Amino acid sequence: RFAPHRSFWDEYWRGPGERPASLETAVMYLRQFDEAAIRRQRGADGDPLAAALAQLPVTAMSAPHDMITTIGNLSFRMAHFSLFVPLVDPGPPEYAYLAIRQARLALSENPNLAEAWLRLGQAYLNLRLRTREGAWSRQLTLVDQIRHAQIAYALESALRLEPKSFVAHRMLANLYTEKGYLDIAYEHRRHEIELMRQVGPTFEESQEDFDKNLEAASKRLREMEKQLQDRENQYAVQVGTQGSRPFDQAQTALRLGLARKALDEVLLKSDVRLFGIYGAQLQLHLMLMLGRAHQVHEFLMEPELAENPERLDVVAVAAQGGPGYISEYRMLAYDWYRAMVAAVVGDYEQMERSLLAIERRTKIDAEEESNRVRDRLALILGAEIGVGYVPEIFIYRARLAENRLAFQSLLQGMVLAELLRADLRTVIGLHAVESSHLGSAREHFSAALDLARVAGDEIRNFAGRPAAETMLARLAR
Repeated sequence: RFAPHRSFWDEYWRGPGERPASLETAVMYLRQFDEAAIRRQRGADGDPLAAALAQLPVTAMSAPHDMITTIGNLSFRMAHFSLFVPLVDPGPPEYAYLAIRQARLALSENPNLAEAWLRLGQAYLNLRLRTREGAWSRQLTLVDQIRHAQIAYALESALRLEPKSFVAHRMLANLYTEKGYLDIAYEHRRHEIELMRQVGPTFEESQEDFDKNLEAASKRLREMEKQLQDRENQYAVQVGTQGSRPFDQAQTALRLGLARKALDEVLLKSDVRLFGIYGAQLQLHLMLMLGRAHQVHEFLMEPELAENPERLDVVAVAAQGGPGYISEYRMLAYDWYRAMVAAVVGDYEQMERSLLAIERRTKIDAEEESNRVRDRLALILGAEIGVGYVPEIFIYRARLAENRLAFQSLLQGMVLAELLRADLRTVIGLHAVESSHLGSAREHFSAALDLARVAGDEIRNFAGRPAAETMLARLAR
């Protein structure tokens, strides 16, 4: 469910709402997450990382070596301990998942609860910043985009219901700063500092410490304001030659970190006919990144677009799989944006349907393209055999050889479509875990690994592989 938008008088007459038990439970799980993370950091709970580190000297001396060799082995293991120590979560992800489920349950009972939206955003931030998912999402960029949209919408919803939540302002300022959205990050930071000044010191800090912290924050804000003004000046200069081309203007603003300007002052104030399909895609993307999924939902549900989803064309999402991997995920834009909106509001069934639609379309397109390439390659090979008996036309023969190599490369590229499908299945699996559909999660993680499997048990590397393998092992326990 989306967060409601109420007027002042709606809020005035509504009065304080009931605080459901599920919200208290979400708060409890968030507290347990923090306590467990602190214990792990201190190595006080039998943390496997601490245990493995303690074992390094033992493993270094396990074989009979002289002292110099033993010291060398130990030094190497300490310098490259990640090769010998299993990667572990800084915080227990199970508590983050449980907090998400309970916060969503509270919102299903009462979507007017600002604190429930705040706790939902906190739980997603814990999952993204304090568990292994953060490392996975740097490679699996589809998850990174979805998590950002979920966090942004939850925290912006909390502010729509409780504008004086300086915690929500602080979290959003950090979130948008990380994304490079300078203008909207500045606004949230400014509100955070104003509210800090009004509230005063917490019970844990003295007035002197509060004054020092406030002065330091105000200084950083002034520096941020100067940087923002410089970007505004650069924007004014650069768009002076772009005329009435809103898509170019929006891209310029976004490159300069002026995301809100790109959306509110350029795209939303322009006729869609002036910026076309790619401008519409950028508008939807920025709405999701700035916590306005409800506007994307309204756009996608317009009857004309819902009946003709192909009008939104194909969207490209940058990939970070490394050398030899796909440089971008290319998907049907309508299905991708609908999947993101569904993930934001916790409609996991719709999200799964949308991502599976992308996966099926990818499979069909790859098979059709593969058949065309094979047919063309057969013709080229036949021609090469034919001209092999006519040495006089060596130039034509060389061109045929070049074409054959090019089509062979294309055929090998078809394999990458399998890896895209594997990544999509991993994304679905992670959200199946989030929604407690563990059987479905196992199915999707297994399917992801099967799609990347080659001869025997060998599995090609793909961006979602660490997540799929780790989660399968965790579910097996």
